Amino acid sequence: MPWLLNGLAALYGRSGITRAMPPIANLVISNVSGPKLPLYVAGARMASYWPLSIVEHGVGLNITVLSYAGAMGFGFTCARSAVPEPRELAAALLAALDELLALAPRAARKPPVRPAPAAAAKPPAGPRRRRSSPAGG
Repeated sequence: MPWLLNGLAALYGRSGITRAMPPIANLVISNVSGPKLPLYVAGARMASYWPLSIVEHGVGLNITVLSYAGAMGFGFTCARSAVPEPRELAAALLAALDELLALAPRAARKPPVRPAPAAAAKPPAGPRRRRSSPAGG
């Protein structure tokens, strides 16, 4: 599917439609609900889930927010011509989060959820097997 989308985006850009019809938006924001429980691969806990998206013709910035196991991740995918310093955008997001946390009542404040270290994570329990007694019961 990615090769098809890439081809369609290239065709759209070369077709001249972009001169006749301006882009609909220059910013796309997606909020994706991810898994609520941690995921495991070969017994190792996945520490984080990185949101990533694409920038289409005319869209200078795509912000994707993805939840995973009680945490939220923010991904910025941008065109360099539209956002030359994406780290400034990330720093501004962190500063805004600090402002919100400072305004929250002390009783409602919770520390940010941090992924557990991979060494301390345990895989989920597998299906339990019944033991049969020597008498067959």
